[in-house]
Amino acid sequence: MSDAAWRARLEERFVRWLEQDVTHLLPGGPDADVQARVSGRLRAAWVPDWSGVTENYGGTAGHHAAFLRSKLAFAQAVHAGADGAELDGAEAARLERACLDVAGAFWREWAGYHLTALSGA
Repeated sequence: MSDAAWRARLEERFVRWLEQDVTHLLPGGPDADVQARVSGRLRAAWVPDWSGVTENYGGTAGHHAAFLRSKLAFAQAVHAGADGAELDGAEAARLERACLDVAGAFWREWAGYHLTALSGA
């Protein structure tokens, strides 16, 4: 398989992390509408950046946990807006940007780990 094909395959697999449901952690439990909006917004805005991806032998636990915490904060903001609570648009945008930044860090670590494993190192 070519390098471009491996990269495309890894990007496709990573999108599953962007779509992972965290709404079961919200008050009141799972919310399909909030989940769809959160994952849709992240998918639409996230662009895989390979320039910072380097070999990684250590796994992804730290950045994965940070990503899930950040995604939950973003989902809580979206949920608050869906419930009609006062939601500052700038704050929601800040939380979305923070989530994308943390997703980028998780991506670099995750992609580096998988490329390292694929290379047989």
